[in-house]
Amino acid sequence: MSASINFNFNINNGTEKRLVVLREAIGESQQHIILKLFAYLLFFEEKLQVEITAFQHHKPDLVKFDEEQNWKVTKWIDCGVIDIERLLKVSKHNRQAEIYIFKDSKDSVQSLKDKMTKKEPKISNIHFYVFDKKDIKTIQELMLGRNEIIIENYPNVRDGYLNLIFNNETIEMAYDYF
Repeated sequence: MSASINFNFNINNGTEKRLVVLREAIGESQQHIILKLFAYLLFFEEKLQVEITAFQHHKPDLVKFDEEQNWKVTKWIDCGVIDIERLLKVSKHNRQAEIYIFKDSKDSVQSLKDKMTKKEPKISNIHFYVFDKKDIKTIQELMLGRNEIIIENYPNVRDGYLNLIFNNETIEMAYDYF
Protein backbone atom coordinates (compact mmCIF):
# COMPACT_ATOMS: atom_id res chain seq x y z
CA MET A 1 0.00 0.00 0.00
CA SER A 2 1.47 3.36 -0.99
CA ALA A 3 1.01 6.58 0.93
CA SER A 4 -0.91 9.60 -0.30
CA ILE A 5 1.08 12.31 -2.07
CA ASN A 6 0.74 16.08 -1.63
CA PHE A 7 1.11 18.43 -4.58
CA ASN A 8 1.77 22.07 -3.75
CA PHE A 9 0.71 24.70 -6.26
CA ASN A 10 1.89 28.29 -5.87
CA ILE A 11 -0.64 30.13 -8.01
CA ASN A 12 -0.31 33.72 -9.22
CA ASN A 13 -3.07 35.42 -11.21
CA GLY A 14 -1.23 38.72 -11.59
CA THR A 15 -2.90 40.37 -8.60
CA GLU A 16 -2.89 37.65 -5.94
CA LYS A 17 -0.68 34.73 -4.99
CA ARG A 18 -1.99 31.68 -3.21
CA LEU A 19 -0.68 28.27 -2.14
CA VAL A 20 -3.03 25.35 -2.79
CA VAL A 21 -2.29 21.82 -1.64
CA LEU A 22 -4.00 18.94 -3.41
CA ARG A 23 -3.61 15.47 -1.99
CA GLU A 24 -3.54 12.40 -4.19
CA ALA A 25 -5.18 9.90 -1.88
CA ILE A 26 -4.58 6.18 -2.16
CA GLY A 27 -6.39 4.97 -5.27
CA GLU A 28 -6.90 8.46 -6.66
CA SER A 29 -5.43 9.26 -10.07
CA GLN A 30 -3.26 12.21 -10.98
CA GLN A 31 -5.80 13.00 -13.70
CA HIS A 32 -8.35 13.58 -10.93
CA ILE A 33 -5.91 15.90 -9.14
CA ILE A 34 -5.34 17.81 -12.38
CA LEU A 35 -9.07 18.24 -13.02
CA LYS A 36 -9.40 19.62 -9.46
CA LEU A 37 -6.54 21.99 -10.21
CA PHE A 38 -8.22 23.16 -13.43
CA ALA A 39 -11.47 23.79 -11.52
CA TYR A 40 -9.60 25.74 -8.87
CA LEU A 41 -7.86 27.85 -11.52
CA LEU A 42 -11.09 28.64 -13.39
CA PHE A 43 -12.76 29.77 -10.16
CA PHE A 44 -9.62 31.24 -8.58
CA GLU A 45 -11.27 34.48 -7.47
CA GLU A 46 -13.89 32.57 -5.49
CA LYS A 47 -11.38 31.05 -3.07
CA LEU A 48 -12.89 27.59 -3.14
CA GLN A 49 -12.21 25.22 -0.30
CA VAL A 50 -10.53 21.94 -1.20
CA GLU A 51 -11.65 18.50 -0.02
CA ILE A 52 -13.67 19.81 2.89
CA THR A 53 -16.93 18.42 4.17
CA ALA A 54 -20.12 20.13 3.07
CA PHE A 55 -21.92 18.73 6.13
CA GLN A 56 -23.74 16.24 3.90
CA HIS A 57 -23.49 12.58 3.04
CA HIS A 58 -21.37 13.33 -0.03
CA LYS A 59 -18.17 15.38 -0.08
CA PRO A 60 -17.30 17.67 -2.99
CA ASP A 61 -13.83 18.00 -4.51
CA LEU A 62 -14.13 21.80 -4.19
CA VAL A 63 -16.81 23.86 -2.48
CA LYS A 64 -17.84 27.42 -1.69
CA PHE A 65 -20.19 28.32 1.14
CA ASP A 66 -22.49 31.31 1.49
CA GLU A 67 -20.72 34.13 3.35
CA GLU A 68 -23.71 34.81 5.63
CA GLN A 69 -25.00 31.27 6.12
CA ASN A 70 -21.71 29.40 6.24
CA TRP A 71 -23.37 25.98 6.13
CA LYS A 72 -25.16 26.75 2.84
CA VAL A 73 -23.35 25.55 -0.30
CA THR A 74 -23.30 28.04 -3.19
CA LYS A 75 -20.87 26.18 -5.47
CA TRP A 76 -20.18 22.43 -5.54
CA ILE A 77 -17.51 20.95 -7.82
CA ASP A 78 -16.83 17.28 -8.54
CA CYS A 79 -14.18 16.03 -10.92
CA GLY A 80 -13.75 12.87 -12.95
CA VAL A 81 -16.03 9.88 -12.48
CA ILE A 82 -19.33 10.61 -10.76
CA ASP A 83 -22.28 8.29 -10.34
CA ILE A 84 -25.60 9.61 -11.65
CA GLU A 85 -27.40 8.78 -8.38
CA ARG A 86 -24.83 10.74 -6.40
CA LEU A 87 -25.09 13.68 -8.79
CA LEU A 88 -28.88 13.77 -8.54
CA LYS A 89 -28.77 13.59 -4.72
CA VAL A 90 -26.23 16.41 -4.57
CA SER A 91 -28.36 18.51 -6.93
CA LYS A 92 -31.55 17.85 -4.97
CA HIS A 93 -29.92 18.61 -1.62
CA ASN A 94 -28.27 21.78 -2.96
CA ARG A 95 -30.94 23.34 -5.15
CA GLN A 96 -29.61 26.84 -4.43
CA ALA A 97 -26.06 25.90 -5.48
CA GLU A 98 -24.41 25.82 -8.87
CA ILE A 99 -22.91 22.37 -9.45
CA TYR A 100 -19.97 21.94 -11.79
CA ILE A 101 -18.62 18.65 -13.06
CA PHE A 102 -15.14 18.57 -14.61
CA LYS A 103 -14.47 15.74 -17.05
CA ASP A 104 -11.87 14.64 -19.60
CA SER A 105 -14.20 13.64 -22.44
CA LYS A 106 -17.29 14.97 -24.18
CA ASP A 107 -18.62 11.42 -24.49
CA SER A 108 -18.64 10.92 -20.72
CA VAL A 109 -20.41 14.27 -20.29
CA GLN A 110 -23.02 13.36 -22.88
CA SER A 111 -23.61 9.98 -21.26
CA LEU A 112 -24.07 11.60 -17.86
CA LYS A 113 -26.36 14.29 -19.28
CA ASP A 114 -28.49 11.66 -21.04
CA LYS A 115 -28.90 9.67 -17.81
CA MET A 116 -29.64 12.85 -15.89
CA THR A 117 -32.28 13.99 -18.37
CA LYS A 118 -34.04 10.61 -18.23
CA LYS A 119 -34.25 10.66 -14.43
CA GLU A 120 -34.69 14.38 -13.72
CA PRO A 121 -35.40 16.39 -16.89
CA LYS A 122 -35.87 19.75 -15.11
CA ILE A 123 -32.49 20.06 -13.40
CA SER A 124 -30.89 23.38 -14.28
CA ASN A 125 -28.14 23.82 -11.69
CA ILE A 126 -25.63 21.29 -13.11
CA HIS A 127 -22.92 22.45 -15.52
CA PHE A 128 -20.05 20.64 -17.20
CA TYR A 129 -16.48 21.54 -18.15
CA VAL A 130 -14.45 19.27 -20.42
CA PHE A 131 -10.68 19.44 -20.76
CA ASP A 132 -8.73 17.56 -23.40
CA LYS A 133 -6.91 14.42 -22.26
CA LYS A 134 -3.85 15.68 -24.13
CA ASP A 135 -3.70 18.79 -21.95
CA ILE A 136 -4.19 16.73 -18.81
CA LYS A 137 -1.29 14.51 -19.91
CA THR A 138 0.91 17.58 -20.55
CA ILE A 139 0.30 18.88 -17.02
CA GLN A 140 0.85 15.40 -15.58
CA GLU A 141 4.28 15.24 -17.24
CA LEU A 142 5.23 18.67 -15.85
CA MET A 143 3.79 18.17 -12.38
CA LEU A 144 6.18 17.99 -9.43
CA GLY A 145 5.67 17.94 -5.69
CA ARG A 146 6.04 21.75 -5.72
CA ASN A 147 4.65 23.65 -8.69
CA GLU A 148 4.60 27.25 -9.85
CA ILE A 149 1.60 28.44 -11.87
CA ILE A 150 0.92 31.82 -13.42
CA ILE A 151 -2.55 32.30 -14.89
CA GLU A 152 -1.78 34.31 -18.03
CA ASN A 153 -5.30 35.18 -19.17
CA TYR A 154 -6.80 36.06 -15.81
CA PRO A 155 -9.55 37.34 -15.41
CA ASN A 156 -10.76 36.00 -18.79
CA VAL A 157 -10.22 32.32 -17.98
CA ARG A 158 -13.89 31.51 -18.59
CA ASP A 159 -13.72 32.44 -22.27
CA GLY A 160 -12.97 28.85 -23.29
CA TYR A 161 -9.21 29.06 -22.79
CA LEU A 162 -6.89 28.61 -19.86
CA ASN A 163 -3.42 30.00 -20.54
CA LEU A 164 -0.79 29.10 -17.96
CA ILE A 165 2.87 29.20 -17.28
CA PHE A 166 3.22 25.90 -15.46
CA ASN A 167 6.69 25.26 -14.00
CA ASN A 168 8.18 27.67 -16.58
CA GLU A 169 6.38 26.02 -19.54
CA THR A 170 3.74 28.01 -21.45
CA ILE A 171 0.54 26.03 -21.93
CA GLU A 172 -2.59 27.11 -23.79
CA MET A 173 -5.60 24.91 -23.18
CA ALA A 174 -9.04 25.08 -24.70
CA TYR A 175 -12.00 23.64 -22.85
CA ASP A 176 -15.69 23.18 -23.46
CA TYR A 177 -18.52 24.29 -21.22
CA PHE A 178 -22.00 22.76 -21.26
